[in-house]
Amino acid sequence: MNNKQVKQTQKVLPPKNLYKGGCSMVHIRFEGCSYDVSESQLGLTANMNDNIIKQRLAQHFDVQLNRFESYVIDRRPSGDLIVRPEAVYG
Repeated sequence: MNNKQVKQTQKVLPPKNLYKGGCSMVHIRFEGCSYDVSESQLGLTANMNDNIIKQRLAQHFDVQLNRFESYVIDRRPSGDLIVRPEAVYG
């Protein structure tokens, strides 16, 4: 068999960080503590904007929405979200 005849197959695997139920993780840093919850626990979907995500977080932690005002939401290639306070330098 020559090189032109070699047929390569490629497995398509889901991102490593997905729960068995297909939900990505949300990593949250809030008031000095770290929390890991699934998107489904917060009622999130992949296409939600930052404001809706912050609303869901405020409901989850039973705090006012303004507590997440300065928070940053990083969307990772794996599908995970990282929610953290905005970094202040200098």
